Amino acid sequence: MLSGRRPLASLTIERKHAGLIVAKTSAPRPARRPPAAAPPAPDAARWHAFALVAALALASYAGALDGELFLDDRPAIAENVYVRERPWIDIFTHPSWWGIQTKITTWRPLTTFSFAVNYALHGLAPWGFHVVNVALHAAASVLFLAVLALLVPWATAVVAALLFAVHPVHTEAVASVVGRAEPLAAVGFFAAWWCFLAADGAPRATAGARTRFGFFDLAGVAAYGLAMLAKEHAIMLLPVLVFSDALRAPPGGVGAALRARGARYAALLAAAIVFVVVRVRLSGELTPAIPPLDNPLVTLGLAARTMTAIAVVAYYALRLAFPLWLSADYTAWQIAPVTSPLDPRFLAGALVLVAVPAGIAWGWRRDRPLALGLGFMALTFALISNLVFLIATIMAERWIYLPSAGFCLAAAALLARVARGRQLAIAAGIVVALLAVRTWTRNEVWRNPMAFFSTLVTTSPGSSLAHAGYADALAAAGRTEEARAEYAAALAIAPENWRAEYNLGNLKLARGDVAGAIASYERTLALEPEMTKAMINLGAAESRRGNTTAAVTWLRRAVEREPKVPSVHTSLANVLAASGDRAGARAEFDVALRLAPRSPDVLADYGVFLETENDHAGAITLLRRSLALQPNVAERHYNLGNALAKSGALDEAVAAYRQALALRPRFPEAMQNLGHTETLRGNATAAQEWFERAATSR
Repeated sequence: MLSGRRPLASLTIERKHAGLIVAKTSAPRPARRPPAAAPPAPDAARWHAFALVAALALASYAGALDGELFLDDRPAIAENVYVRERPWIDIFTHPSWWGIQTKITTWRPLTTFSFAVNYALHGLAPWGFHVVNVALHAAASVLFLAVLALLVPWATAVVAALLFAVHPVHTEAVASVVGRAEPLAAVGFFAAWWCFLAADGAPRATAGARTRFGFFDLAGVAAYGLAMLAKEHAIMLLPVLVFSDALRAPPGGVGAALRARGARYAALLAAAIVFVVVRVRLSGELTPAIPPLDNPLVTLGLAARTMTAIAVVAYYALRLAFPLWLSADYTAWQIAPVTSPLDPRFLAGALVLVAVPAGIAWGWRRDRPLALGLGFMALTFALISNLVFLIATIMAERWIYLPSAGFCLAAAALLARVARGRQLAIAAGIVVALLAVRTWTRNEVWRNPMAFFSTLVTTSPGSSLAHAGYADALAAAGRTEEARAEYAAALAIAPENWRAEYNLGNLKLARGDVAGAIASYERTLALEPEMTKAMINLGAAESRRGNTTAAVTWLRRAVEREPKVPSVHTSLANVLAASGDRAGARAEFDVALRLAPRSPDVLADYGVFLETENDHAGAITLLRRSLALQPNVAERHYNLGNALAKSGALDEAVAAYRQALALRPRFPEAMQNLGHTETLRGNATAAQEWFERAATSR
């Protein structure tokens, strides 16, 4: 064990004994007997502690179980063809994190694979995704305790794991489904660490003893690889292990301890190199492009960029130590640039950067658990700090999921220094309870887009993306004037926010302002020339105002940009069909179906096209395949009813129309066609009733 005690200030020589750091004096008198190790907790007490950690992790985040899929869940899951349509092997052989309708080529195949398994089991029902997230957080908390139980005093380990289980800063990683990458990577990270400790026989084996590369080492390397496949930041396990092994080594024996694990480090380094090479080969880049809106540091000069990044360290530290002020967005320009070294934010960040290594140095001699916690936190944070190199965003609370474990250990070590026994239990219980309550209240924010974004514009009023997201939620709720005002606020903060301009165009198009929508789409493309969705919608808008030539031009440009995206081909097909080019439309539908044979949208659109071509049998086949994959879309039951009615299958048509109305009770077109079908069946009374209901529903 790593002891937190050093009883005599005059001690000069330390030696390892029974897993504790003990000492002898420099005086010639016989050395005193080393202090006895605290008796280990009974097995029952240990299992009770593990159960308590798991239970608190589950209970604290149970409020997230009824949340919806929104924000980044949409592109990563709901719109991701690798999750919904592609064979699972494609997830591991393509940059599959954001699907194919984006320029971002991130590769986190294990997390994406877990989404695909969820989807295969229950479709897009949100509860299943959330259950897995909460369970993974509980597993990570338990594994964290299992690791610490082999490294630090038992009471310190339990307190640290409890703090980690309930800490509110984890809400974004747990309550947001796409945040799964964090706890899933942490599970692999801690599992690998435990395997290596088990291979060492910690704390029984001498820290500097030679170790053979055996089963537990192989299992540890495998878990390390899986952790990196969940999220790339797990690569930092290697430096964390080196630091931990050096910390556990006896005085003067650091070199021997590290050499004894040379084979292990070599295997981990090889796994890391293979991961990086494959990732770069698949994505085509070592790190993805950095959007200025997400990380405005890229727009600053070196001095301002560095000082602002240091200031962000203080933001992170505040949220770890006092998680009252939490937010899911810190993008442009919620965190204003630091332009002076006298800025209090910069000074606070610089203080943290000085205090952490100073604490490690102090703890190395006097409190090893404290040193381990601070070192673990610093090493895992370095990768996402924007100090070593710039990353995709300026700040995100979910990214400190793993570093927070080190913080929780350091906090537990400090608590253990000032309290013992019952006092420690009472102090830890109060802190854990307060954190759990804050976590529960924070879960409420993640229930749905309206709750989320209405809170976000309060916690991040200076963020353009926050206002744009709130505008999207308002538009979806039909509050169009409020939505327009929020889009204006987003663009006032950051005129280059092409996402806000694009969605403003969608709002204008939905309200019938075709010319205004076209102007917004054109401005979007001026800011982001490669945005395929803007090209598609611009084509649709041009088609609505009768400019078929311009519509086809824009859609063909979109096809050139994204030839493997099925929706681009179906959009072009629909415009070609409307223009009278039926052969061209059929060719585009065929391409879309070849690209995504299990896409409900492609099957439905192609089915409607075939129905207009009087290919009723083909339309019925495709519409039924679409509904088998996605049965709760009223319009598709309605279209199936139309095809069945025209083919003479009147009873089946009635059933299809009734299913459409069950899903959408106010659907006058379905009522009208149901009335016509009942007329054909000779049921005049029922027909008249449906005609009357259709008239009153319009």
